[in-house]
Order: sequence, then structure tokens, then C-alpha cells
Amino acid sequence: MCCGDAHVSNFGVYAAPHRSIVFDLNDFDEAAVAPAEWDVKRLITSAIIGGRHAGYPGKAIRRCVEKALVGYQTSLQAMLEEMSVLDRYYLRLEPEHYTGKVSKASQALIQKTISRARMRTSARVFKQITEIGPEGTPRLRESPPVLQHVDEEIEAPLVESIEEYLAAVPADIALLLSHFRVTDVALRVVGVGSVGTRCYLVIMVGPNDTPMIMQIKEATRSVLEEYGGWCQPDTLTAAVEAKGQGVRVIDGQRILQAMSDVFLGTTRKDGRDYYVRQFHDMKGTVDTEGMSASTFGEYVTACAVLLARAHSQSANASILRGYVGSNDTVHDAVAEWSYEYADKSLDDFNQLRAAAAAGDIDVADDPAR
Repeated sequence: MCCGDAHVSNFGVYAAPHRSIVFDLNDFDEAAVAPAEWDVKRLITSAIIGGRHAGYPGKAIRRCVEKALVGYQTSLQAMLEEMSVLDRYYLRLEPEHYTGKVSKASQALIQKTISRARMRTSARVFKQITEIGPEGTPRLRESPPVLQHVDEEIEAPLVESIEEYLAAVPADIALLLSHFRVTDVALRVVGVGSVGTRCYLVIMVGPNDTPMIMQIKEATRSVLEEYGGWCQPDTLTAAVEAKGQGVRVIDGQRILQAMSDVFLGTTRKDGRDYYVRQFHDMKGTVDTEGMSASTFGEYVTACAVLLARAHSQSANASILRGYVGSNDTVHDAVAEWSYEYADKSLDDFNQLRAAAAAGDIDVADDPAR
């Protein structure tokens, strides 16, 4: 099972069900079964691009790449040779436990990231994006084009789809959510990688005005299948046919993440597949802007170790362990490929920017300006 989009910005922190802060992969829209090296190449290429963007010397970027690949390789070896399958399953990285084992710069980064994440609770976000409507109930505060209400003919089926979601979650989650009522729904524009797909925020209020914000996000075919051409196992294909692409996303998340959102679920509406999750539950990304080259290298290595932990959950991980090995063969091949991929990405970007400047392609006005 692969993440499908394991670049450095798709790792971050979030609150586990027992409320500790965990660092792990946090984007699974493209999760599917595919060659694990695709994830590794994606990660290493993003480290090269990120290092170049930051202006790090070439030698520093090369050291970062080498350390990350060694970190992935040795971690995969240790997890599969020295840990039981249960130990691997329970393994998670709680950054607060590692502050004394990293550099001072990384310690400061960990504390800053965790502090920001702990402030991003549902209650805090609720206050920031809602207002009291004419009926005296909380409503999302419109911020076009990023956040805006939908017509009644769209909202009504969405509320019905929430009922479908509730019918499929575990009994304890269904009981918990039965205390809440939906007060508003709005369309939210999503990030760059998901532009063109639909995403909705659902405002829910429980006893004593306890706030809850849920996100309903469209799930389409994974790029690993659609463009990578990798056929999915019959069991996954059957599950997708029965319940939609949302099943692929949440199953991939539960397999690859050490601990996942207890509110994960799926629903379908008007021929589109969706997955459901809690919105902004102490979720935070690591800000790489302004990092020193050495701190960035530590961060990328941590991502590589977590990617190894994610891959170690697959049933055939021992085959992956044998494929990766302990020598430099796969290590060198991935590094060489990733440098070429980074060069190609930069060339594509420069061609696109030149075409835009020359008027060869249409460029929309920035609606935020």
C-alpha cells in the first residue's frame, strides 16, 4: 500500500484519539497498491526541489538525499528484522518524546509546530469561520471564492449523504455523533493538488454548544492506477465498486498511518464518491521556510523513516525488504532517478512560466487580489 503523494509537505502533525500529537503522513487522496519505490522517489525528489528552492548548496542537498535514503533503508531493515508485526503496528512517532534526541534547531521546530497544532482545535476554527445566522444557529461565514454556501438543491442531498455516512461508521462513533445536529453546509475550495474536486464543510453542534466541523471531500481514481497503470487487487476493486473511491482513501490512511481519525468514513452523492473526516483536529504542517540545510535534512530523514514504517505494514513487506537490501544498488538508483525528475520538474515549470509571460496560454486573474 502506497501513499501516492509522499512529498515532504504531506507529512505533518495531528491529534491522535488519545489526544497526544503524532507526526506522520497526512494526505491519502492517491493511496493505492503500487510499487513502494514510487513513494520513495516522490519523497526524495521533493527534498531536492525543496532544497533548491531554499537555496541550499548542492553538496548539502546531496547529503540530505543520502541520509534520507539510508534512513529509509535501515529503518525498513530494523522494523522487519527486529520488531514483531504487532510492534510495527503499534509504532508511532510522538515528537514531544524526541526533543532531547535531535539538534537544538529541530527541537525549536518541533515545539513551534506542536504549539501551533494544539491551537487548531475544532472550537477555535469554529469561532474563526462561523457566525450566528438569523435563526440563531451557527453558520459558516462566507469568504468567496474559497468558502461559500450552496443552493438548497445541493445542500439537501448532502445532509442525506451524512445520514448514509452515519449508518456505516462504528457503533461508538455513530452514538457520539447522534448528539450533534447539522446547522450549516458550505462549499470549500481545496488545495492545489485537489483543485477541480468537490469539498464541503459541515457545521455540527452538540450539547452545551459543543462544536464539530466535518469535511466531506471528493475521492476520484488514484493516479497510481489511472496514470501509473497499476492494477489494484480484486478485494480493493470490489470494495470501491460497492462503496466508492472513498473506501480506498480511508483504508489507505488506516493502513499507512500509525493512528487515524476515528471519524473517517465514506458516502456517495449524485454519482460522486466522497470520504468524511474531522476538519482541523490539531492538524499542522511543518514550515520548512527559513530552515537551515542541516535541519531540513533531519526533517526529510524523519519523513523517510515514517515512510518505511508505513510500507512495513503491507503483507508482503518482507519482499520489499529483500528488494531494497542493505547495499547501495537501490539507494543509488533512486537518487539518480530523483535528480533527473527534479530537473524535469524545473524545466516544465520554466516552460510554463515562459508561456504564460508570452501570452501563449491563458492565465486567470487571482481572485484573492
